[in-house]
Order: sequence, then C-alpha cells, then structure tokens
Amino acid sequence: MKQKLVFLDIDGTILDQDDVIYDSTREALDLARKNGHRLFLCTGREKYAVYSGVMDLGFSDGVFAIGAHVICDGKTVRHTPFTNEMYLKAVEVLKRHHYMYDLEANDKVYAYEVMREPLPYFWEWLTSGPYEIVERDPERLDNLDKISFLGGDCPPMELLKELGPEFHISPFVYRNVWQGGEIQRKGVNKAYGIQAALDYLGADIADTIAVGDSMNDLEMLSYCKNSIAMGNATDYVKSKASYVARNIKDDGLYWAFKDFGLI
Repeated sequence: MKQKLVFLDIDGTILDQDDVIYDSTREALDLARKNGHRLFLCTGREKYAVYSGVMDLGFSDGVFAIGAHVICDGKTVRHTPFTNEMYLKAVEVLKRHHYMYDLEANDKVYAYEVMREPLPYFWEWLTSGPYEIVERDPERLDNLDKISFLGGDCPPMELLKELGPEFHISPFVYRNVWQGGEIQRKGVNKAYGIQAALDYLGADIADTIAVGDSMNDLEMLSYCKNSIAMGNATDYVKSKASYVARNIKDDGLYWAFKDFGLI
C-alpha cells in the first residue's frame, strides 16, 4: 500500500476525556508506522502543551495551535500568529463580556491567577509546560497563535460579531459546565496547517487521512482525501466525515485504521 499521511487530533481521538491512551490506540499507531505510513499530530494545542504520554507514542511533527504553527522534520515550516492589533482587539472584547482566557503563544502560555480556583484541571494543563502568570495583558504580543476562553455573559459565537472578519471561533464546552471556545485568525485552521506540511514534503492531498472528533476538526475532515470521525464525536462532526469510527473507548482508532488498510 502506498504511504499515507495521517493527521490525528489528540483529545477525543488519541486521548479519552480522562487522558487515557488505550492499548489498542498504541498498537494501531505502532503498526501503521511499521507499515510505512507517516503520522502527524493535528491539534489545537501548542507542541509544548501536548501531554507527554502522547509524545511518547512516537510523535515529533505536526500541525499545532489549530494550524498556526506547523513543524516538520523538527523545524517550523509555517507560523501564522495574530498581529498585535488583533491580539489587543480580542482581549478587549473578551474582557467586555467577562470571559476568563489564556494567551497561547508559540513559546509559552500567559495564564491569569483568576482561573486557578474555578478551573483546577484547566489550570493544571495551563501550567504543565512553559507559562507565565500575569496580572494584566502583556502590552504587546507578536507570537500569539490563539486564545482559549471560558465563562462569559454571552454565547461564544456572539463574540464573533464583535471581533469581526479577521477572526474565527471554534466553540467548545469544558467539562459539560463552562461554555467557551478558541479564537484564531480567520483562515488559519487545521486544513491550512496540513497544506503547509504537504507543501514542505512535496506530498499529494490524495494520500491524506484526517482523524478527529470536534468542531476545530471540521476543516481538516473536509480537506483531506479521506476523513474519519470518531464515534464519540457529535452528529454534526460525523456528518462531515467520509467514515465514522467506533467510540474511542471501543477501540475506535484501531478498527478505523484496519478498515482503511493502514494496519
């Protein structure tokens, strides 16, 4: 079988909601590599914020920060951060609507103490890699890749109307309690990052497979030649994929790889 380039989301695809990596997932990834296929992470996280257990599965390259930061062969092949003006506008709108947020630059996360008590798990994740606790927004940021936000007094998509056409929001619900989302540059998404990787490698889109489960996976599921939505994805995400796998807890990734002939 010709080499396939497989782009994998992390949360809900490799990791379950309790940060468990199933043995079947480990086996699927290992066998696919042994069969000559190339696997990439394709995640909303910056590389330094990826759970060490995931990196221990043999990953090094990938599409990070929802496409803003692309690393291949150990080097950055594309980086598309916010302009400083975009950064200042975004935080002004978030503060106006009383959202808690963090600033995810390509070298560290800027975290705010106010998030520690109401969001202990989120705080643990924020401070698991390079970070800086700040009392106020930095005056200038030229390497900000995205902003994650939670809480607030209006639905996340209402923010987009105030942010304007330069921005995009991928909404999420944290722990079934907090409404929130990720703010990114318009046009910067996982598909945008995948294209940068393909350009660098001289690879063909016809040889790509995307695997994901959440709203920020929609663009890559539509972009890649073949797409797999995990069984634990929402119905809307499933409708955008060419194949629906079993739930992650039911060895979904393993059986999807088997059905696609990767293993």
